[in-house]
Amino acid sequence: MAAKDWVSGTLSAMALLVSVSVAYLTIFQQRDDLRVSFAHDVPTIGFDHKTNKIRVAVDHKVTLINSGNRAVAVRDVGLSIVQSKNIDSRFSIENSDVCFSGTTEDFQYKMGSFVVGPGEIVIKRAQLDLAEVPANKREGGELLVDLSDENKGQAKYYVIACVVFILITPDSDTDLVAVPMTMQEVPAVPSNEKLKEAIVSSTQPIPLVRKSHTIFSRTYWK
Repeated sequence: MAAKDWVSGTLSAMALLVSVSVAYLTIFQQRDDLRVSFAHDVPTIGFDHKTNKIRVAVDHKVTLINSGNRAVAVRDVGLSIVQSKNIDSRFSIENSDVCFSGTTEDFQYKMGSFVVGPGEIVIKRAQLDLAEVPANKREGGELLVDLSDENKGQAKYYVIACVVFILITPDSDTDLVAVPMTMQEVPAVPSNEKLKEAIVSSTQPIPLVRKSHTIFSRTYWK
């Protein structure tokens, strides 16, 4: 076989391999891969020692990144304010367990329902509909949250702001995913101690849904 024939045959084989790989990735393999990023743009948590209420300023942005090849529907987006006395070295802002570690109070963002298409990046402004929040739960554009009974008298406790997504994929799977955005250590009441700097989530995108499907099998990424 002449050298040019060998080269031609090799290039043809490589082109066929690339075509088959592209067809597999685009036709046979279907990927759901939705992530969220806050880039340190998160709610601000404070404490009013005069009223013994937690104050939360909510006006930030949420960036959703669809790195998969299928659309993902975002049905609802909410805010959960968690009060916990059990935060220790096992918990971190990167661990979604902190969103279920204590007393919670839930609020609804004004985002509505929307779809993030494959390969799309969607940026949403996260604001609360304060008109829907009871008058005793808001003041000056901020949320007012009562100190939970279990945290009264504690040496310190933690307040965590989590965003909660209800997501629907093309397989009709519905996922409720909670992601911690910021965590604030609060001293005992009464106290004039200055609040420590809040711990905020990573600037790296955080996975919400990661699933891989093929016509031959169905696998889930961990």
